[in-house]
Parts: sequence; C-alpha cells; structure tokens
Amino acid sequence: MDEVTKEVVYRGGRVPVKVMLPERAAAACVVLTHGAGGDMESGAMLPRLAVALAAAGVAVVRFTCKPPHLPTRVAAFQVGGAPPPPAQVPLVGAGTVPHRVEAKFNAARCVVLPAADGTGVLAGGSIRSVLELAGVKNVLAKRIGCRSLLNNARCAVAALEQLRTLQEVSKARGVPMERLLLPK
Repeated sequence: MDEVTKEVVYRGGRVPVKVMLPERAAAACVVLTHGAGGDMESGAMLPRLAVALAAAGVAVVRFTCKPPHLPTRVAAFQVGGAPPPPAQVPLVGAGTVPHRVEAKFNAARCVVLPAADGTGVLAGGSIRSVLELAGVKNVLAKRIGCRSLLNNARCAVAALEQLRTLQEVSKARGVPMERLLLPK
C-alpha cells in the first residue's frame, strides 16, 4: 500500500492529491478532505485512517480543502478511479434480503431481517449506509454490542456475504428446489 501523489486540474490550477490503493482490487473509494488551510502532511488522523481503509480494501483519495468546492472532490474521486462494481447481493420481492442473517465482526454483531414493501431501510449508522449501497430497498437491521462505525460496517458486509438464494441452497444441499419450498 504505497501512497502516490497526483495532481487534479481545477479551474486552471492544480490541486495535489494523495492516492492510496489497496493491495487487492478496491471494494470502494473514499475521498478524505483535510481542513481548510491545512496541508496533507500535518495531523495524524487522516493519514492513519487512509492506511486503515486501504488495509481493509478501500481506495483512498485525500487532499487539502484549500478550494473547498464539491467539483474538486469529484475531480479527486476521478483520479482515484471508479471502484469495481460491488458484489451482487441476492434480493427478492420488493428489494429485500431473502432470509434472516446474523453476523459478527470483532465485537460488532448485527441482525438483518427481510421486510415488506414500503418499509424502507430501517437500520442505523454505518449499517444503513452499507445496506443502501448494496441496493437493498426494504430491510430491518439492528446492531448489537458495538459502537464502532467501521466494525459495524464490516459486520454488515459480513452479513450480506452470508445471504444465499434458493437456487444456491438447493445446489449446495443436492436437493431439488421444489422440495425446499413450502407446500401450497
């Protein structure tokens, strides 16, 4: 995980940005902005956060917010490159998860439940963000036991990775799909 310095052209000027790519394919890209007037070398929090995110598989672009405009952030994101498409999350019905799932990551635990159409995403904090980014439209989720945003987000990703479709369960068990369905 080496940090590379690049420049983004913005309104005729050049804005230096630092890009840190993970060792494996990036799951997402995050743009971090240092405070107005601060430089990228001062402070330790954002550089450490960039290293931690890159270690977790997230591409990171950071820059100083001297021109604090949204177009600069968009241009910085383009330098980092668009992340690859996320893994497909099996959804059923009205954009909900196919079954209840519980996951654990370090001290964080979460429960994700299917929900009826019109429920929306009933989840808090970083779990809500992960579920919305995964394209889930209707779901109930609860975090248990940990207030760490990063661990809760990783826990939500672990929960989504456990989801299986009926076809996958049928194939894994070697049972015809009709036998898995409830009789009518």
